[in-house]
Amino acid sequence: MEQRMHPEALPVPRRERSDANRLLRSRLMVSLACLLPMIPAVGILTSGLPGNSLSFTLLQALASAFSLMISLMALLRYYSRKDFLYLVLGAGFLGVFLLESFQLLAGAYWFLLDLPMTNDRLLPWDWIVTQTFLACMLLGSFLFRKRFPHGHEDLSLHERRVYLLTGVFVLSALAVFNFVDLPHLRLPWMHLPQPGNLPSALVYALSLGYLLRNGGWRKDLMDFSLLIVIGLLFVTQGFLVPWSLTLFDQAFLAGHLLKLCAYIVLLVALLLAMYTSFRALEAAHGSRQRLLAELEEKNDQLHRSNRELESFAYTASHDLQEPLRKIQAFGSYLERSREILPQKEQDYLSRMISASERMSDLISHLLSYSRINTTHFHPRLVDLGLLVENIHRDLLEDAGDPEARIEWQDLPVVDADPVLLEQVLRNLLSNALKYRRADRSPRILLSANPARTRMGEAAIELRVADNGIGIEKQYREAVFGVFRRLHGRNEYSGTGIGLAIVQRIVSRHGGEIRIEGNEWQGSTFVLLLPLSQKGSAPAET
Repeated sequence: MEQRMHPEALPVPRRERSDANRLLRSRLMVSLACLLPMIPAVGILTSGLPGNSLSFTLLQALASAFSLMISLMALLRYYSRKDFLYLVLGAGFLGVFLLESFQLLAGAYWFLLDLPMTNDRLLPWDWIVTQTFLACMLLGSFLFRKRFPHGHEDLSLHERRVYLLTGVFVLSALAVFNFVDLPHLRLPWMHLPQPGNLPSALVYALSLGYLLRNGGWRKDLMDFSLLIVIGLLFVTQGFLVPWSLTLFDQAFLAGHLLKLCAYIVLLVALLLAMYTSFRALEAAHGSRQRLLAELEEKNDQLHRSNRELESFAYTASHDLQEPLRKIQAFGSYLERSREILPQKEQDYLSRMISASERMSDLISHLLSYSRINTTHFHPRLVDLGLLVENIHRDLLEDAGDPEARIEWQDLPVVDADPVLLEQVLRNLLSNALKYRRADRSPRILLSANPARTRMGEAAIELRVADNGIGIEKQYREAVFGVFRRLHGRNEYSGTGIGLAIVQRIVSRHGGEIRIEGNEWQGSTFVLLLPLSQKGSAPAET
């Protein structure tokens, strides 16, 4: 009886286990970074010892340094990942750094600023403005993160807005602190001495609710770290600083220490995120190197295989010539005594001679195709006008239609192998004359225009347009294959190798060829040939 394993009992892939273990270790490190600074915060609250300006200066200096480091690392991560959250974190903490630095200078015992407010009024205002600004920036980043997902193309349009908003807010706050005499924020007669901290605590609470509801903190280290950071700042704004009665008291210093703890958590999270990115980049680089090595090996194998196939085709075609010559020779002997043969044998003889001629043409074309990449390549300046003039004289004589026309004007001089280029034009022009419509005489027009290759190199676009039967769109790639014919031998003669030879010669020149036009409205063969053949590969031997 078939037994089925419960889904929970299925083995977890090694890569998923590794990612889960890495996330667990990162969370433990972030949590440890959170718990270590909380020990002195609890000690300050329970000790009853008064604080002083020196302890505040030390905490504020650390907070300013950490906020600057967070800003730089977040912006570095933003410009490498284009994630809106890191843009807001970087710009927001840059503003926090400026406000924290001003608070440091204002509260430092060794630095005296000539301000309209005393420290017992200025520092609470600076604290509330800083925390309100940071809380709003974090909440805004969460709300707009879905609108601007990772790698969004339009993020660059909003960078200036974020920087402008940060600059206007911070400069306005600093201007107010320097020129406006603001009232006291501490209200000792109230049950809650500093209620001005509650709005920012409410914004932090909204951010907490959003993160908990979103659930990304379960899998994403940065969301998990932000959950801890916002939780610490919520406790600071809702349960510590609002109860501060005097400057530098236990609640005041404990709040600053918890704030510092939150900054440390975010800094550690950014360091871990950057370390993870570097490891992933290193792993991706190693994989890329392995893939490039495998690709190079496969490419070498393909080149060897192509050379072997071309050598085989050349040898086989050359060896087939000898028995074919004997067949043609005996056929010509029998042709002399054709009158004495019965009618049935005469028909057999005609079929044999016709088949041997087709076989001879096929071997000749196959030899030409196999030798394109093995013959020496001698590019030089070729006048397309003179080359077309020499070709069209021969072709129009055998066209069978006195009204057939091949027209051209102002064809340029190109850098190409003249023998190979003549073979290309002769094939294209002869096909244009052959695949003509019964109700009109063939008319072929050649034109050239300057163009660019896919690599941006200067090139010539040569167009060969006819008014023949055309080629359906679904067959425009297939016709360049070897032995690919769209019509039977009874309709149009040929071996099915001509366009394959054309494409290989054009590729040998570093160019491209494509077909335009509609069925029964003519075809246009478009050749893109580089102006210079300096980068062409030498002939293979």
